[in-house]
Amino acid sequence: MHRLIRIFALLSAPVVIATAAQAAVPNQLAVAGAIVAAGGGSAVDGDYALTFALYGQAQGGASAWKEGPIVVTVKGGQFAAALGAVNPIPQSALAALSEAWLGVAVGNDPELPRKTLGAVAYALRAAKAEAVDCTGCIGAAHIDAKLLAEFAKSTDLANFVQASALAKVAASGNYKDLANLPQLADVAATGQYKDLLGLPVLPKVGAACGTGLLVKGFKADGSLECADGGVSVANLPKDGLDEISNGLLTNQFKEVAASPKAPIDIADAFPAGVTDAIDVPDFGLAESLAVTIDIVNSDISKLRVTLFDPTGASYKLHDQGGSGTAIKATFKAGDKLVAGDLAPWIGKNAKGIWSLQVADLAGTFGGKDGKLNAWSIEVGTLSTKKVAATGVLQAQGGFQYPVAASHPFGCSAANFGYTYANSKDKALYICNGKGWFALAIQGVGTADNPGTSCKDILDKVPGSKDAIYWVAPPGQPAVQTYCDMTNNGSGWTLAARMVGGSWCHIDANAVGGLTSPGQSGCAKLSDAAIKALYTDQFWLSCGNTSPHRFGKIDNIANFDTTAKVGNKKMTWSMTYGGPTYSGTDEGCCNLGDHNYHSPHIIYSIATGYNNGNYKADWSGCYNSPEGWHRSGYLYVR
Repeated sequence: MHRLIRIFALLSAPVVIATAAQAAVPNQLAVAGAIVAAGGGSAVDGDYALTFALYGQAQGGASAWKEGPIVVTVKGGQFAAALGAVNPIPQSALAALSEAWLGVAVGNDPELPRKTLGAVAYALRAAKAEAVDCTGCIGAAHIDAKLLAEFAKSTDLANFVQASALAKVAASGNYKDLANLPQLADVAATGQYKDLLGLPVLPKVGAACGTGLLVKGFKADGSLECADGGVSVANLPKDGLDEISNGLLTNQFKEVAASPKAPIDIADAFPAGVTDAIDVPDFGLAESLAVTIDIVNSDISKLRVTLFDPTGASYKLHDQGGSGTAIKATFKAGDKLVAGDLAPWIGKNAKGIWSLQVADLAGTFGGKDGKLNAWSIEVGTLSTKKVAATGVLQAQGGFQYPVAASHPFGCSAANFGYTYANSKDKALYICNGKGWFALAIQGVGTADNPGTSCKDILDKVPGSKDAIYWVAPPGQPAVQTYCDMTNNGSGWTLAARMVGGSWCHIDANAVGGLTSPGQSGCAKLSDAAIKALYTDQFWLSCGNTSPHRFGKIDNIANFDTTAKVGNKKMTWSMTYGGPTYSGTDEGCCNLGDHNYHSPHIIYSIATGYNNGNYKADWSGCYNSPEGWHRSGYLYVR
């Protein structure tokens, strides 16, 4: 591929003064120039194919004359050529041009910017004068002097310059006979390229950079200034990721922190105004900063809007000016404010509390005809922590999420969409702006990967069905139990199956064996497991008449399924989510006691209670319309 080549010096030719006795005027035009490469150095020595053309304008148009390509030898970046040697330059072509421009093309490269021609080229036109020499023409000798007497009187010549008054140069035609010769540069006399002033520095012949290096420039003596030709951290701009990735990657971001409280009413005639604050997170060093406000009021000319930064400095954005009923504006760092300047924040971290004060200085005291609809702070950052792909990201070698055994930070709007893989739960967690949402990446509720509760399984695998799952409450061994994933808010773990006449439901150390809320045999999770599972409430069903009740307990640590004297009953409700606990614990809490039982409870009596008189009779659960020994079930969540 050809390199870009430019012509620096163009056209040097001798001045020719011809007389009638001299030979015909030469019809060739001498051209000299220099060829340099795009990097600034001279072109490599050798033969180059050049094409020359004459035009009447600097750009466009058809050529009046063209010659080439002709082979020109370049030495030390310089060349010389005689135009018209192959294709003579027609005098008529020059005569038709109001001004002449020379175009040069190297090889197959596009034509270079054209150069205007000086007077030298127009000497070719002088050759036309020799055509006046003719045969049979009337000369001065053929005319009688008397005929001219009336046309050339001595009085008519009074104002003409006499030959004796002419300067010497008028007779000699020699440049050196001019008076007050101008002080021309040496090149005017020598025509040598080296005598030009302001010559570009040309590289020394044979100079080269080493392996892996590239030419950065030229030193004053012509030696090369070399630089590392590889890509490294040192020679990459910090904000150049988009440039070197063709715009597909960037580490420049626009982070926005907005008011969580707006809209806010603006009190009339209250100079202290209303104040709202934004806690700007650590976005990094600011490349840009802008504050956007959206305010409405019956008359904005009565408003004063002041911004305060984390240092306490104030910036007046609006002060009782303008007209209308709304202010919707963005104030950028560097913009002219009523008072203050945000520009010093560029290059600093805008982290901290920013506040906006809006005061309505007119109106009726106690009235509210204005509102701060919204306001926000935008920080443009050059991140050292994240990269954005503006196109489709295709990871040929695979993609791996960051791995952690717990949430790496609190989920908030600032990190919405952040995703990581939890090595403990075997799930992907996605920040939805308010909390972490889990997506299971292997079966949850299995012996290999038990959930911590039925609710945990449902959170990780939305749409899970009612079925038997493995659960391992915090600090407890894994057991199998039944999960209700559809009713009463879903995510319930079966904690006990009561059967009339059986005592399993008062076994504090029971190990489970729960397969269905309607199974025939009595079964129960241990009290420790139930305590670990409880986060919300209990769901109890006993008997067949109005069987469902929902209960809460104020201190789950006091839960105990073995009845003791003085236990307080729980507060129950027929409505899901309705009950709240009231009462005083006395060391433990049963789901009811035999002295103050609610209309619908699980009832259990300790072995030694009341001398053991009721051990065989008081079992199962109690439903007041149906009596004792009812069968039922207990869920916990």
